[in-house]
Amino acid sequence: MPVRATIPGRRLVRPTGRTPHRGAARPAATPHAMPCRTPAAHEFVRPTGARHVTRADTEPRAGTGPSAGTGPGADTGPGAAGLDEPVSGPADTVLTGLRERRSCAGLAEPAPAPHELRAMMSAAMSAPDHCRLTPYRFIVVDAAARAALGDALADAHAEREPTATAAELDRVRAKAYRAPTIVVVVAAPQPHPTVPAWEQRATAVCVAHGVVLAADELGYGAIWRTGWFGEAAKVRAHLGLADHEDVTGWIYLGTPTTRPAPRRVVEPAITWLT
Repeated sequence: MPVRATIPGRRLVRPTGRTPHRGAARPAATPHAMPCRTPAAHEFVRPTGARHVTRADTEPRAGTGPSAGTGPGADTGPGAAGLDEPVSGPADTVLTGLRERRSCAGLAEPAPAPHELRAMMSAAMSAPDHCRLTPYRFIVVDAAARAALGDALADAHAEREPTATAAELDRVRAKAYRAPTIVVVVAAPQPHPTVPAWEQRATAVCVAHGVVLAADELGYGAIWRTGWFGEAAKVRAHLGLADHEDVTGWIYLGTPTTRPAPRRVVEPAITWLT
């Protein structure tokens, strides 16, 4: 099985298993008390292969490091004594992937192929979605579409800053070229009697995070960018956003060209209610 080498010291093995197609038949659903949906029956299969072939020895595990202990906000409740104990088996594969994910600002070709993008988005759609409203959509800006996006960004900047120089506008255009592919996650909340707009936007946020995690799992780099451009009229018109839609995030995708620094270990702030 081919191994994609992403950043020095880290190699990822592509998964070998195949999951059923989203349209495949599923067992009959069990009636549920919730009025807005009837969940389908799902079978959970734990992964069998190791995700990370090698691991940086210098990166401390969660629960260790200078921030661990009994200082302000430190966890001293049930289970605190086991924070330093490693988790073994398939669960460690998942937890290690979550811990070691890093945003990659330096991105180059190759970017995820169309079928990989579809797989990433499909996986991200497992995010919590109250009443299954699917209040989001994706816009893919591939290599050929970056020029037009860059012009829209520059036009929006010129409208906001009428005295901007040509060099400044060129720097703004270059924002569209910071990665070979950009996935724009768009929140599209809709009127609903029990699911407020903020909750639907929260779903879109979870979906955007899922795209970033899926990219990392496939061996690509990703960085989630934001900014006022998603609110600019010229950019919104270029993206074809409706009045009720807004940009949740610009997910830049590609192959990492630099190795991000290890994430600082911070103990979770937990309050245990009794």
